[in-house]
Amino acid sequence: MGPPGAELRHRLGTLIGRPRRRDLLERLVPNGVGAELGVFRGEFSRELLEVARPRRLYLVDGWWELHGENFPREWGEYSGWGSASTRDAYMAARRVVAEYAPASTVCEIHVGDDLEFLAGLPDAHLDWAYLDSSHQYEHTVAELELLDAKVAADGRILGHDWIEDPESHNHGAYLAIRELCARRGWRVAARDDFTQWELERVH
Repeated sequence: MGPPGAELRHRLGTLIGRPRRRDLLERLVPNGVGAELGVFRGEFSRELLEVARPRRLYLVDGWWELHGENFPREWGEYSGWGSASTRDAYMAARRVVAEYAPASTVCEIHVGDDLEFLAGLPDAHLDWAYLDSSHQYEHTVAELELLDAKVAADGRILGHDWIEDPESHNHGAYLAIRELCARRGWRVAARDDFTQWELERVH
């Protein structure tokens, strides 16, 4: 993919400089079927519920199944240098659902590997997916390959941590996104000041 063209720059201009991370979600069609891959404590799940107002939302994270009783020390301050409890985070996510899910929304919380979860969904089942999981290259490649099949033809893939700096530990996700666009007919539809991105299919 080359630099964004004039049309894309115009579209990005509607998001760059806006003060809220939730602004990107306003582009989603409400009452859809969505998935958040990488939930942690559910802070962003609240935004998805309030703004996108899906009729069904899957919240998927490894929590203790992948990380044990505490999140990895390697996550640094984000995980309290290894002191953040995976079960406490899960319960926090459940409280978010209980407090903020609209009455019309069905929420399903899945503990475990998101690749296994995605593989079990019917093709074209999702209207959108928000990806904020490992950010590692190989894992993100596998996630995006599955999402290519599981997201509907007019659906969207969104996510966090578009990091172009090759020194960043999240750079692998950026590479995987670029590869999906080059090989599978997706393109970057929007980005914002919070390193969020949105992909749409090229029709």
